[in-house]
Amino acid sequence: MITACLVIYHEEKKIKDCLEQLNGIVDEILIVHDGECYDQSIQIAKQYADKIFIREHIGIAEPHRAFLYQQAKGDFILILDADECFSWQLKNFLKNKQFNFDALRVPWWEENNDTIIKRNFYKLIFFRKEKMHFIGFPQAEAFTSGSIKTMENCPLINKPGFSNYSMKSWQKQKKWIKVHAHYYVKELSAIPSFQFDSFFNAWKKKHAFRIRWPFLFFSCKAAFIFSKNLFSFSKNYRHNFSLAIIACYYYLLLGCSVTILKLRRFFRKDRPENYNKQSKNKTNK
Repeated sequence: MITACLVIYHEEKKIKDCLEQLNGIVDEILIVHDGECYDQSIQIAKQYADKIFIREHIGIAEPHRAFLYQQAKGDFILILDADECFSWQLKNFLKNKQFNFDALRVPWWEENNDTIIKRNFYKLIFFRKEKMHFIGFPQAEAFTSGSIKTMENCPLINKPGFSNYSMKSWQKQKKWIKVHAHYYVKELSAIPSFQFDSFFNAWKKKHAFRIRWPFLFFSCKAAFIFSKNLFSFSKNYRHNFSLAIIACYYYLLLGCSVTILKLRRFFRKDRPENYNKQSKNKTNK
């Protein structure tokens, strides 16, 4: 049994095509809408989905995904966004249902002004549930403790409806930064997760470093992402260069935002030990 999990936010223009392609592939469709819905997304989704959850608006998908994975009844979980569609090769592969692996990794291409851009990027989209693990940090991906199969000729195609290299993409990244920064200053135990207990201690050390030195951590990540894209410059030079610049912009501003949040908390004395002192003082009075 295969369960498809989607998190959407006002996707009335895309959701029908996305859900129709799942016919004959999945046995269960679960959807979370991020906050109240003010368009026709829910009405359209009701024609296809087994369950629809309207949860508190967060502004990002990852915390909702941890919730969806817990609700899934399937032995396998398919992760999809409303603006993603299967290539015919990927669709045929999933229909065959010969899954002798624990996770499936496929190329993630983009459609930009009716042109397919073959990016040097891969995405894990399909998991055996019992070996799947996830923590709901911004832009985090699920991972597996089992085997991974890579299908080079079965791309997943992203159709955002705008150019990821345009000013709209820059504005989108800027909007995300504020939401993402608040998640990076939370305690790890406060982040929604799925089958993550065995990895908690290892991630706790990484998260502690990220909180203590946010600008250093995210600056290094920006440099890594930029250098990684350098290897892709032989193909789609202009697009990969734009992507590298946007990624650097995002991680540098994210590092600044997390640092500012830390400083605000410090000067406002929003630290746990001070809450304890304040509560004791109130009780003594």
